[in-house]
Amino acid sequence: MRTRPEGIRAIRFGFLDHLNDRQTLFCRSFFICFNGLVQSVRRTIATFRGFAIVSLIPGGMQCHGLRNAPSRSSVVATRRHACTVSAPVAMRYSPPPPELREYVSSLYELRQEVATYDETERSDRPQLRILLSGSGEYIFPDGHCDQASRTIILGPTSGSVRGMGIGPMHVVGAGLLPPAWVAMMGKSADTALDRALDAEQLFGDAATRLFHAVQGTQSTDERFRLISAFVAEATSKADPAQIAFTHIVDAWLTSSADPRIEALVEASGLSVRQLERMTRRYYGLPPKTLSRKYRALKAAMLIARGEDIEASEMADSFYDQSHLIRELKRFAGLTPQQIMRRESYLMAEIATGRGALRGQVGPLVSDA
Repeated sequence: MRTRPEGIRAIRFGFLDHLNDRQTLFCRSFFICFNGLVQSVRRTIATFRGFAIVSLIPGGMQCHGLRNAPSRSSVVATRRHACTVSAPVAMRYSPPPPELREYVSSLYELRQEVATYDETERSDRPQLRILLSGSGEYIFPDGHCDQASRTIILGPTSGSVRGMGIGPMHVVGAGLLPPAWVAMMGKSADTALDRALDAEQLFGDAATRLFHAVQGTQSTDERFRLISAFVAEATSKADPAQIAFTHIVDAWLTSSADPRIEALVEASGLSVRQLERMTRRYYGLPPKTLSRKYRALKAAMLIARGEDIEASEMADSFYDQSHLIRELKRFAGLTPQQIMRRESYLMAEIATGRGALRGQVGPLVSDA
């Protein structure tokens, strides 16, 4: 159990709560002015560089060359109105068919009817996505930037990911569980950590046929069926031993709010070094980082659903408020107060949609 400061239950999230009215007004005015300056710089860059999206990110990296890039004038308009405030999004979730429950976490469809978007996406497991409309890019925690192709394999992510682009967006996808990744990709998950790959380059004509088939149907259920069939074919030669190991790790991750590595060593019969190698292969991360990731995501989901984190088993898994904020900011991309204020429509939709699957999917899917 963690030692927590006296009176932590009375602390409200967000530093603005601790300022007087004059200090609060000054802080808000400063951030508004600073954001205006950043947007001006972005517009200037976009004017002189005729690319679809120009993003200023840590390290000065830029990402260029979107599919179907718009004209330079539309670029300027896009950057003028883009902001980090989430836009309304509609999502539909579905559990995978019974024969794929060891390989697919859930199936989902996302629609976002906006001209431009700038969204923070929480850290997650690998994804297979079909981009039916819109274009964009992913900016990963290490500053690397990848264009979103029309058929996408997202590797596991070590932190929140920023998605930027031009809408309206229509995406259909499937979360890939560790045995699916190894069976489909044939390589360690950490080789694609924080990267987006073009599925058509990986799977060739099969991925191209999948895109056109999904594009050609008007039924969400049929889109889910087509993606499920693709994953079933790609995982048809999976090794059952892969499933056994991931069952042990998943049980460890859900055994407590802050699982200890010693318990995983005992359950698996492997050494710490062997476990690090295996979890990097299947999950993309070592055990300690993996447990931190899912602890933060569980806390984010509780807050997003309006539940009292202090009344849950998560209460003693963070040292203090600052620790909670840091972990949520890294893995969920938002502070507790931002989640409570529902500043991200995407986070709210994920929390509601996955929560509705409780009992039909594993707890790491519905609760984290």
